[in-house]
Amino acid sequence: MKQALYRKYRPQTFTEVCGQDHITKILCSQIESGTPSHAYIFTGSRGTGKTSSAKILSKAVNCEHPENGNPCGKCPNCVSITDGLNIDVIEMDAASNSRVDDMRELIGNVMYPPSTCKYKVYIIDEVHMLSPSAFNALLKTIEEPPAHVIFILATTEVQAVPATILSRCQRFDFNRAPADVIADRLKYVCECENMQIEDDAAILIAKLSDGGFRDALSMLDVCGSKGEKITVEIVANAVGLTGRDSLFKLDEAIRNNDIATLLRLIADLYEHSCDMMRLCTDLTEYYRNIMVAKAVDNPSNLINESPNEIERICEVAKVTKFEHATKATELLGECMKLMKQGKNQRVIMETTLMKMCIADSTPKVEQIANSSVSNEEVESLKLRIDELESALKDIKSNKTVVDNRTAQTVEKPKQPKKSKQPVIREKIDFDKAIELDCWPEALEKINVKSQMLANVLGDSKAFVSGDFLLLDIPSPDFSGLVNQNARHKETVREAVQELTGKKYKLAPWRRERQVENPEKLDKFVSENPDTVTQ
Repeated sequence: MKQALYRKYRPQTFTEVCGQDHITKILCSQIESGTPSHAYIFTGSRGTGKTSSAKILSKAVNCEHPENGNPCGKCPNCVSITDGLNIDVIEMDAASNSRVDDMRELIGNVMYPPSTCKYKVYIIDEVHMLSPSAFNALLKTIEEPPAHVIFILATTEVQAVPATILSRCQRFDFNRAPADVIADRLKYVCECENMQIEDDAAILIAKLSDGGFRDALSMLDVCGSKGEKITVEIVANAVGLTGRDSLFKLDEAIRNNDIATLLRLIADLYEHSCDMMRLCTDLTEYYRNIMVAKAVDNPSNLINESPNEIERICEVAKVTKFEHATKATELLGECMKLMKQGKNQRVIMETTLMKMCIADSTPKVEQIANSSVSNEEVESLKLRIDELESALKDIKSNKTVVDNRTAQTVEKPKQPKKSKQPVIREKIDFDKAIELDCWPEALEKINVKSQMLANVLGDSKAFVSGDFLLLDIPSPDFSGLVNQNARHKETVREAVQELTGKKYKLAPWRRERQVENPEKLDKFVSENPDTVTQ
């Protein structure tokens, strides 16, 4: 079976990692000096080299003959890690192992020394997918791990990782690779694979990959499967991309207010399986490039297109008004929102482009002021306005008479005042309070519905006494959180009900203090009635 290009050409040393010199230099320096950190976190968009760098680092710290901070790739440790057979390098996907039990199992094996390597390395990919309970379980170990353990966490959403975890790791931010760097890498791979590719096609793939090498190599794999020379047309057809000529034709039809041509172009693209959402994205970027070309003298550094394409965009920008491009991007943004709602994408796209035509054809105030109008036309307009105003007055006067008659004949029934009923509070038997064993599982269910609420409940405990669920919560934020939104209380009750089959009433409890003086709870409940849910 053929091996995918992104796997075959995955970097094996820090030198081969492209576009991340600000990270690889530091890591090589740490390896050379023998001072690797106990915990790292690699963050960045997909395909920028986070997991590859983590594997290279795991080889470098265990390599028997490192070369300038890079693994040799020949010693038994390097070979076994590359083949995924080394038991001292544990790679874990947090997306499918997010529970607290998975993390406890991992932590239970941390204390054992490595079998053949110097360091036992744990690579946790997509670490932001861990539950709050799993993060809490990991916290102490990642702060003070044994001397033989290194943690490498990788994530595309670093903002979802708790600050307590981030503060205990060395953070490295992987940047999106520039289009020219990715294009050079694609050309190198094509030389190795005896494939032919046009420069414009390489740049187009690099631009579509959004700074990720893995996506770029995957697209190259698809485009080169026919064995032909890879051209811009082949790339466009392979990924469902709108042809560049079609974008210019659509814009020309809009500027000429030619709706018939516009609809004909859309129909042709639709028949050739053009994705309407992709077309919307391409048009948005097209008008963005037009605005850039009008705003700066040398747009080549800001537009990810071939030199010929940039020259063509600059020519169109000369005859395009800035207002036309800005209005187009606004309408296309609204179009994208409607498409994501699952409605008919072709109809939405056609309607949006016709709106752009109408917007361009609507006369502006300056055009009306400068236009020549005869006196007869002016007098005719004034007469028509007077007639409309007279008719409007008649409608208003008739409505006033009807409203007055209605007010005299209809009397609103008086509503009886509601008497306030005293709230009866139930007594809670604290001596019979039993800790709820399934509370960690309940926290995981709460995290699915509200991550903020789960974070506040992170270090909490729960006890059951009769019909009450007593929450021992160290965080002072809980009371204000549930009083602002009653749905948070219901989320806690429903999560426990799914596990126990019973829907409890909620009450706060500090076990260390309230056991000695339980009447303090009654005082708290009377002062904070919204915190208790019946």
